[in-house]
Amino acid sequence: MIHDTVASRDEAMEKCHRYAGLGAQSLAAQRRGGLLPALLHSAWTFFRGFIVKGGCLDGAVGWQVAFVTAKGTWLRYRIAGELMATNRRNGATCA
Repeated sequence: MIHDTVASRDEAMEKCHRYAGLGAQSLAAQRRGGLLPALLHSAWTFFRGFIVKGGCLDGAVGWQVAFVTAKGTWLRYRIAGELMATNRRNGATCA
């Protein structure tokens, strides 16, 4: 079964940025985010998608899917870290 959720690479990146922003709010509320978590979680996401789930068997397409998924994870944790830093500066909570 073929199930394409995006028509182009640009659409995939736009979707990645949109959902990363939404997910970051939830992570910030849980006080999770920042540079190190972004690095670790995105590296694991890429490894899981490309190696563990067999994305490498799909060649370039598998690489692109794993990359965009990892980039979404990276953005989500980085944005969450920025939200937490902004809230700390403003004296607000992340709830």
